[in-house]
Amino acid sequence: MKKKIKYTDEPMDNVKVIEDFLPAPNELIFKDKSVLENQLGRITLDNDILEWFKSHSKDYQNQINSILRNYIKSNA
Repeated sequence: MKKKIKYTDEPMDNVKVIEDFLPAPNELIFKDKSVLENQLGRITLDNDILEWFKSHSKDYQNQINSILRNYIKSNA
């Protein structure tokens, strides 16, 4: 259902100018992300963060979980 647009030069009432709220274009570019997934959930990490954990531990998923758990406990 196409509605034909009717253009006019008449003044418009009740116009509200909205301040630009969008981020700059370079802030919209997403970094490469890696996704860890298991049966219960999913987390997205920057590739450099994931690679750092992988290079420092074979058990990197449990290490990330432990760090997040400690963060939660310290901010409870």
